[in-house]
Amino acid sequence: MLAAALVLAGQWLATSAANAQTASPGGGSNQIESQLMRPVLDGNPQNLPRFRSPRKALDNAPTRFGQLPNFEYQPALGAGTTGFDSTNVRKRRPLAVAAPGAQSQGNATTPVDAAAPVPGAPTLTPKQLQPPGGPLSPRLRLQNRPGAPPAGVDAAAFTLATIPPSRRPLIEDKPFDPLGIQVGAFNFRPAFEYSRGFDNNAPRNATAPTQSSWYNLYAPELLVNSNWERHELTASLRGTYATYDTMHTLDRPTAEAKVNARIDVTSQTRIDLEGRYLLFTDYLGSPNIQAGLSHLPIGQDYGATIGIGQRFNRLDFSLKGTFDRTVYNDSEFLDGSTSSNAGRNFNKYGTVLRTSYEVMPGAAPFVEVGTDKRAYDLQFDAGGNERSSQGYYAKVGTTLAFAGKLTGEVSVGYLTRQYHDPNLLNVYGWTVDSALTWLATPLTSVKLINTTTVAESTVVNVSSSFTRETTLQVDHAFRRWLVATLKFTRGFDDYVGDDREDIRYIASGALSYNLNRELWLKGEYRQEWRTSNQPGNNYWAHVYLLTLRLQR
Repeated sequence: MLAAALVLAGQWLATSAANAQTASPGGGSNQIESQLMRPVLDGNPQNLPRFRSPRKALDNAPTRFGQLPNFEYQPALGAGTTGFDSTNVRKRRPLAVAAPGAQSQGNATTPVDAAAPVPGAPTLTPKQLQPPGGPLSPRLRLQNRPGAPPAGVDAAAFTLATIPPSRRPLIEDKPFDPLGIQVGAFNFRPAFEYSRGFDNNAPRNATAPTQSSWYNLYAPELLVNSNWERHELTASLRGTYATYDTMHTLDRPTAEAKVNARIDVTSQTRIDLEGRYLLFTDYLGSPNIQAGLSHLPIGQDYGATIGIGQRFNRLDFSLKGTFDRTVYNDSEFLDGSTSSNAGRNFNKYGTVLRTSYEVMPGAAPFVEVGTDKRAYDLQFDAGGNERSSQGYYAKVGTTLAFAGKLTGEVSVGYLTRQYHDPNLLNVYGWTVDSALTWLATPLTSVKLINTTTVAESTVVNVSSSFTRETTLQVDHAFRRWLVATLKFTRGFDDYVGDDREDIRYIASGALSYNLNRELWLKGEYRQEWRTSNQPGNNYWAHVYLLTLRLQR
């Protein structure tokens, strides 16, 4: 039995070897050896085998099971019916198929079995076998859609021009702010305001009659900023001119101009420059105003600042030197006489050193110290006082730059000013300075401003006016074009060398209607009053304003 089995196995191996040695079409090597060096995929490129669910597969679809693999090279193997074909062979159009249940023979149509396959015809899906009278989908009924077929045979086909859908643009934070005028590398933003108002106590008299008057207020404005890649230049020019209908003695101009420049020597070193000019008068109700004036005397202040700053990673140092010159015009009285104000002219020299450290993005605490000297042109003024002085101050605070929440600067400190005249008392006290803006909501913002100043005085034996002023302002937008503003200011004036102390209040409400970026309309009511510990210095005033603003 073992011998018979060995003989049968040898015969089977011999037969297999003979079949494997059949010559390939190309020549001497056999077929198996020729395919070892060029393996190819199997299957028909025109009808690739796919794994389909029984629900989608057809009954007559070919099956991959039981088929022998074909390792011959087949071009465009795996190519789909759409897309790119590397062989560049034109794709065949599908053969026209008659409606199910009919077969065309010349001019006659012979009914056939719908279930019987047509020889040579491609396999159709159930959706393609749907009769022509079947219901159409709702999308196919839309005749206005791009590429829709005509409604009938004789109907003309038309195409509607469509705009591709685009993303909704972002809402501007400040849609009514001016865009400015671009000139080279500079952006100019001019504006002009005209206000017509009524003041029931224009001269701020403490006793009757209060003397009311209508008045006009003209206020031009120009803001300039550069768009350089390095360095920076900004300028701000503002002015006002008030004219009273019945009290021309109160007509007065004001102007303020400031130009700032930053020169970036290196990425860590900069030079800071500033030039400034101020045209002003004493505020109405001030004790420095003389009686019987034909118009308020005008004062001018012009100065400059030069400094250098150095940054070491998060640590920043800056040193600045300042110079200011203050001069007053002569006083003119109703009787035609004049009086010199040369005793109020002085020069101011100052030095400021500041160090800050950025502890976190948006917060940089700082320490600032400074000194200044005020040297008067005349040793003694009209009252016989020598008003030249030396001042010192120091303060600590932080800058805040949390975009969209809180920005600005706040500090507390201490100052002192020493006068050359022994009859004038020295000034000293705590200071609080701030300029903060808090965005409470996207429609509501809150501003807090605190200032502490030492203003010069002309009253005999009064050193100066030590003034602390606080302003709180709330802006709320009912609509982007309708903004309401509430503002409250409290000022405390301490006349050092005298027992007099004044407290000034300003409360106002305004409503702005923004027609567009170039035109604003605003109505405002303002109430001003002052209380003093010395009798005869209190006053009340009601002011009404209607303002038209043009800007670009």
